[in-house]
Amino acid sequence: MIRYLTFAVLIMLGFTSQAQAYIDPVTGSVIIQSLIGAFAVVLVALRGFRDRIVGIFRTKSESEDEDDQQSTSES
Repeated sequence: MIRYLTFAVLIMLGFTSQAQAYIDPVTGSVIIQSLIGAFAVVLVALRGFRDRIVGIFRTKSESEDEDDQQSTSES
């Protein structure tokens, strides 16, 4: 499926013609803002995944530390 999609994109790019179009400054700034926003979303998502993974290991080690402290205080 990915091969067909890649092939189709390459074919479309190969048969492009020169466009007589104008992109005004507002449209350009909207495109730039959307790219910056998408980048920020990716960073926040990666930070969330990292926090979940670190949280899994941190929870296990903290609970073991609490068990150790309770056993030493009872002795």
